[in-house]
Amino acid sequence: MVAWKQYQTRLASTDEVAAWHDCNLGIATGELSGLVVVDCDTLDAAEWFAGQFCTVSVSTKRGKHFWFQHPGGRVMNATKTRRKADKHKYDVRGDGGYVMAPGSVFDGGRYEFDGEFSGVQNLPVFDVALRPETSPSLADRRAVTDGMAYIQRIHAVSGSGGHGDTWRAVNRLKDAGMDESQALAAIVEWNETNAEPPWTTKELLHKVRSAYRG
Repeated sequence: MVAWKQYQTRLASTDEVAAWHDCNLGIATGELSGLVVVDCDTLDAAEWFAGQFCTVSVSTKRGKHFWFQHPGGRVMNATKTRRKADKHKYDVRGDGGYVMAPGSVFDGGRYEFDGEFSGVQNLPVFDVALRPETSPSLADRRAVTDGMAYIQRIHAVSGSGGHGDTWRAVNRLKDAGMDESQALAAIVEWNETNAEPPWTTKELLHKVRSAYRG
């Protein structure tokens, strides 16, 4: 419905939220919302994580989200990470990330709290040891830099091959080594200046998912 990047730096107003009453909702994680989420996308990983850490969880289609209070500072996003002694991998959604909110329904699955939620302030504080890297790797930084630089040269104009140009931009981000969430954030930013007229966020999400999961 709307580009979500703006909500990394400001809270949605009451009127904005009310206008989204027929939509799924996302939560921009990070210091502004006070939330860090660990995403276990398999039931085995979720069961292991629940045995290690006691916090509020949200059931997803494939696994669970585990909610924590933001510790302050900056918590980088991470995909397929793990601590050295653990075999199970998980994603971390911190500053610059987002998660689907409980109550949302997507792809046949419903996001639901597993128990009571009484506010972010009552969650345990996120342990930064769960995010082993404190900054993006050189490979990650290069992937983002190279991918963004390349797609800035691509302009999508409706009626003049705009769909194909946008599809090429998404796949260039994938080829540069970006993960799915990085590519979505990058193509949303690109869309604001390089697409005429701009695509909706829902259309861009479909293109990114098609490229990464098709």
